[in-house]
Amino acid sequence: MSDDRVIHYLRTRARVEPEAQLVARVMAAVEAAPSVRSPFATFVPAVAIAGAVAIVIVLALILGQGPNVGPNPTDSVEAEPSPATFEELQAAVESGVDVLVEAPGVEGVGTSSVLGELAAATWLISA
Repeated sequence: MSDDRVIHYLRTRARVEPEAQLVARVMAAVEAAPSVRSPFATFVPAVAIAGAVAIVIVLALILGQGPNVGPNPTDSVEAEPSPATFEELQAAVESGVDVLVEAPGVEGVGTSSVLGELAAATWLISA
């Protein structure tokens, strides 16, 4: 076979026109074909939901078994406490400092002040 014959054959095959009703027949056949669903397709959503619920339950069990840290909850106080005044807070800090300074085993105390007010206190305690 020569190249000219092959080229001529391919050109004649490329010029073929489809039937006038070909597209309509193909579309009618596609629409008439029954839709085939897998028998498992109805169970897929239920399996997905069951899997998600199982994952949530497992996570809740794992995270819920953490150590019990801290005291047990107590009943809430009905009356709302009023905020402490500056003088009450200062007296509480000073009384705490006095107790620690006089405690046995305390070897040194370092304090710092800001604008004449106690800012920090450090205790050196011997064992």
